[in-house]
Amino acid sequence: MFERLKNHPILTFFTSAVIVILALISFVNQLNYETYALDLGAYTNAMFQYSNFELADTRVFEQNPKPILSDHFDLYLITFSPLLWLFGSYTLLIVQFLSSLVGCLGLYRLLRFMGIENARYAPLYLLSFFGVVSAFGFDYHSNVVAVFLIPWFLLYLLKGKNTFAGLFFIAILISKENTGLLLGFLLLGVSLDKQFEKIRWHLWIFGALGIVYSVIVVGLIMPWVEGGNVYSNYKYTVGSNFGDLLSFVLRNPLEFITLLFGNHIADSDFPVTQIKIEQLVFLVGSGGLLLIRKPWFLICLLPILVQKFLHSNVNIVGIGSHYSIEFAMIFALAVPLIIADLKLPFKSEKLMILIILVSCGFSIRMMDNSINYIPKGRLRFYQHQHYVREDIPRNYISDAIKNIPEEVSVSASSNLVPHLACRDTIYTFPNVGNAKYIIVGDFNNSYPITTEIKDNIIDLLITNNEYRVVQDKNGIQILERINSFSESIF
Repeated sequence: MFERLKNHPILTFFTSAVIVILALISFVNQLNYETYALDLGAYTNAMFQYSNFELADTRVFEQNPKPILSDHFDLYLITFSPLLWLFGSYTLLIVQFLSSLVGCLGLYRLLRFMGIENARYAPLYLLSFFGVVSAFGFDYHSNVVAVFLIPWFLLYLLKGKNTFAGLFFIAILISKENTGLLLGFLLLGVSLDKQFEKIRWHLWIFGALGIVYSVIVVGLIMPWVEGGNVYSNYKYTVGSNFGDLLSFVLRNPLEFITLLFGNHIADSDFPVTQIKIEQLVFLVGSGGLLLIRKPWFLICLLPILVQKFLHSNVNIVGIGSHYSIEFAMIFALAVPLIIADLKLPFKSEKLMILIILVSCGFSIRMMDNSINYIPKGRLRFYQHQHYVREDIPRNYISDAIKNIPEEVSVSASSNLVPHLACRDTIYTFPNVGNAKYIIVGDFNNSYPITTEIKDNIIDLLITNNEYRVVQDKNGIQILERINSFSESIF
């Protein structure tokens, strides 16, 4: 790959530029306290618990904690936990970034092996896709890492190296409980393309195994881990479980389609239908129109659209966060294959370049203006304030955090949790639990509560003689529990 890129300096420059941009979005957000308890803080603390041979729970974001595997069946956190001792709170961001490079290399090698002439453009197309850019602006999530492993799985299957393919298949599955379902539909769609004809049966078998895995994990393992008999993380507006959803689809197909593309959240204050239209426009404009040429790739999109467009959380419905990452790999694989089959009166690379430019345009549009709520400051790498935040006393916050010993329990503002997560007990304020120290700030936001409510809770804790203020400077308040028997560090 790198040898061939030397012969295309302009392409090399732009691909490298996008890689740098993704790094600037992700790591600068962490540096500027623009990452949060959900998900980076919770996952970092889970890794800390795993690295100490403890079963990780949801204490970071729930007052009544349960095993974190009952929230998301994510085995990556166990796998990556030893890295925490090397890279600290940046561990998962580094893993996510490196996985994107590994994924680009895998995509290029897959397409080259298949004889696709414009394979060298695929990495740039993938990394500039709005779903990837948005995911890098949203902390960390394991399905992002899993998506970048898919090309390697397909490559080894095509090469007949089934052992390596099996290992990558397992690596993809263990990222999240629903990955098997998504992978099953993806492999079904891919299997119908003539390029994958010789491994069609392999794809069907692996796809079926993926779906069975998700069914077993969601239906049996996760309820058992939580100590019940029902999957409690079902958050869709149709029925109370996936069985109800499937029954509804089969019995009421027209109503299902109406809900899928209309407003399925009746009491929402958000323009749900417009958010869905925006998502579809982004998909069509970023290369989705070409999928009509090979409609079997639309099968790959079906479970993703259903999970997004029927979810009760409107933020999942739209283009923001990591909820469009699966689209990115499907498009990055399908579009070069489709272009290779087109009989064009001009060089096919011109069409590929045009699609990349349009895709970049949609990513920039997402950073600039969108119907779906997206914290734009976390994505606008081109603005000075993305790097220099005068409202954030970075050095002071860093020193304050360093002064809090790792062995004491802490309750912190959501955007401070990722930086304090490498300890046994960390809560997201306003949950204080048995925290010895509370550290909250007035910068960014006070999510999940308003600044006014935060101040009222702090005042109440002080009035009730539960905590005393030990530092109040530069917008940062540190409180210490009064009835603590350990010696104060302030």
